[in-house]
Parts: sequence; C-alpha cells; structure tokens
Amino acid sequence: MENGFSYEGNLFKIGEKLKEFAYLIRDAKLCKDKIIVLLEIPFEDDEINNLYAINEKCEIIWRVEDLKTMFKNQVLLPYEQMVIEDKVAIVSDFYGRRYYINCDDGKIMKRDIAK
Repeated sequence: MENGFSYEGNLFKIGEKLKEFAYLIRDAKLCKDKIIVLLEIPFEDDEINNLYAINEKCEIIWRVEDLKTMFKNQVLLPYEQMVIEDKVAIVSDFYGRRYYINCDDGKIMKRDIAK
C-alpha cells in the first residue's frame, strides 16, 4: 500500500481514510494487496470471528469464515495471535489451536494444534 497504514485503539487508517471497529485492534499485517486486521476481544464477550481483511480504500473485504459452522459442538475462542506466511494468515487461539486462513477470501483452509 503506497500510503502505508496505522492503527490506534479501534481506529484503522490508510492515508486519510479511516475505519472504526467495534473492538480494539490487536494487530494488522499486510498479506498480498490486503491488510489483515486482528481485533482484541474482551474475555467476557462471546465474539469469536475477529479477523478481517481491509483494502486500500479502508473498506472491509471479508470477515473470516465462521468458526461455529466449521467446528460445531466445540469450545471456540477468538484468535489471539497472527503471522503471515506464504500469503496465508496463520492465527491461533488461547488453547494453541492454529488456523490457516486464505488471505484472498477469509476461508479456513485447515487447523492444527501448536505444541
């Protein structure tokens, strides 16, 4: 992104464009032509799908695929950490479960457990 990006609190900025999220921003990283944004979810909140992709116009392109549809009848937690490798967002939760997210469409590609 030619203008770069920044964030503080729940505000995300690209150039002069702003996007306000309902939660604080924990992390944001460039993946291909998108910025993947990880939100910080308070412990008492039941939100779990806290990963978004933003384009250069500061618009949401996608929200990560719903964990509840992928992993029914399991205890699910919001994502806590994120790295980008080979154009894939790898996010993990408090239990050490890693999810591999396609940066193009927000679909969960696979899941494993970090030891």
